[in-house]
Amino acid sequence: MGPVPGLTSGEVARCAKSFALLKWLNLPLYEAFAQHVLNRAQDITVPHLCSILLAFARLNFHPDQEDEFFSLVHEKLGSELPGLEPALQVDLVWALCVLQQAREAELQAVLHPEFHIQFLGGKSQKDQNTFQKLLHINATAMLEHPDYSGPLLPASAVAPRPSALDRKVTPLQKELQETLKGLLGSADRGSLEVATQYGWVLGEGSPWLAQGLALPESNRTLLTHPLCSKN
Repeated sequence: MGPVPGLTSGEVARCAKSFALLKWLNLPLYEAFAQHVLNRAQDITVPHLCSILLAFARLNFHPDQEDEFFSLVHEKLGSELPGLEPALQVDLVWALCVLQQAREAELQAVLHPEFHIQFLGGKSQKDQNTFQKLLHINATAMLEHPDYSGPLLPASAVAPRPSALDRKVTPLQKELQETLKGLLGSADRGSLEVATQYGWVLGEGSPWLAQGLALPESNRTLLTHPLCSKN
């Protein structure tokens, strides 16, 4: 990727963001973006670094020099994170969770009650999107950080909202549910639309729970197909 070293950090950030929004991942190009960040470690600005980090998270891209890259990210964000706009703070910690690079102090910063209260019950689409990311961060703290000492979102905030259980299913989801019910043969041998302690509802095309049911190999393959996993 010859042209990348000649780009400014702002141009790299804009390119990375644009390609991520298009869901287009070119591995050599993104490796070049990561190398650009490392080469400009002393003078790259936090806003540009934020854009690049979010782009990496949207594409779940892990650079080859992962340790060096994320050490720089943590170093740059360490003192700057609390001063950023609140929704951006959540975006960045969410990005680190997606990339499995979040540290306990970063989780604690956005899960602190005095911080997250501003997003609870938000009506705007932006606030709801931010809250969904807080749910992801909360689940990351619970599931991937066994020594995490808190805080966490309150149970009342994590409980699935009525709309999550009442949403309209698509024809594909309905067909999948009927197929799964047919495989069971009995409603008490499995469950759909199961509310979890992590704020997600299993069912409607999400991971599905069967109780003590041994399925043929072909049917087990169906249940683990990408169509059956949450996006």
